[in-house]
Order: sequence, then C-alpha cells, then structure tokens
Amino acid sequence: MKEWRYAILTLAVTGLVASVSASNANQQSYDQTVLDRTVALNQQGEFQGQFDTLIAAINSADMSVAETLNDSEADVTVFAPTDGAFEQIGITPDNAGQLSQEDLTNILLYHVSEEAKMYNDIAEQDSLQTLYGESIMVEDGMLVDQTGDQSNFVVANVDASNGVIHAVDSVLKPYSLG
Repeated sequence: MKEWRYAILTLAVTGLVASVSASNANQQSYDQTVLDRTVALNQQGEFQGQFDTLIAAINSADMSVAETLNDSEADVTVFAPTDGAFEQIGITPDNAGQLSQEDLTNILLYHVSEEAKMYNDIAEQDSLQTLYGESIMVEDGMLVDQTGDQSNFVVANVDASNGVIHAVDSVLKPYSLG
C-alpha cells in the first residue's frame, strides 16, 4: 500500500514539475522580444540553426533594425526567413555582411509589419504595410513581395513580448536585388 501511495505522489509531483516547466517555457516566450525569441529558437530545439543567416543579417544591418526588433514597446509582426530562404538568393551567414548595409536594412525592414498579427488575421488581408514603407501582398495564404515572388509560411504564430514571428521559406524583396 505504501508503494502505491509513493507512486501516486511521485506521479503527482512529476506532473506538477512538468506543468510548471511548460508554464515557464510558455511564459519565457512572452518575456522575450521578437529578436531575443528568434535567437533563442535558433539555439536549441526544432529550429536550431535555422536562423543563422537572419541573425547575421540583423547584426550587419543598420542598428535601427535590431533596436526595432528588441523594442519592448513595439507591436510587430516579423516574417523570419529561414537559412534555406536566404540560400535561395545566395546569402549565407558568412557573406551576409558583404551586402550593402542599406540593402540589408531595407530587406529586413520589409519583413516587419506594425501590429502583431496571427496567421489567420494575415490570411484575411489583401496586403500588409511594412516598416520599409512598401506593402507585401497576401494571396491564398501566401506572401507576395514587390518583385512578384511568393513566400510560404513554414511556421506561424510564435509569440513574443512585443509581437509575433512567422518563419517563411523565401526572402521577401522590396525591389530586385539584380
């Protein structure tokens, strides 16, 4: 009988610890800005190493990009290209800094929209205004950039304290990088 009670107590404590850990992990996402959350996602788990190029690009762009993504008062939606998305246009963590700072800044600001929007909200719109100043079109649940290229959502609705992150499978371009 004692062993049975001990087993139940152990299961109850284990469940409580798991519940608290899950709650802390969920709360952590709300305590991290979109920049911090992207870095954290890149460091471990399912998305480990998927945003190396994005982080390198942010570090090479004008400081205003990092400041915007790290602004605790901001309310933004970030379309975060994966490393595979950047590779499609020849950008890697090693050469991201070789693009002009102006181009990197423009490209990154084109991936940020004011107001945190979940995927369902985005899919219901025709376009989204970006911090770069140009719109991204929304067609059939996909994003369409100024050059007509489409980008699909790889992961949607990753919460952060100052917005939401959606991983996308191609780099959105505000103009031809020619």
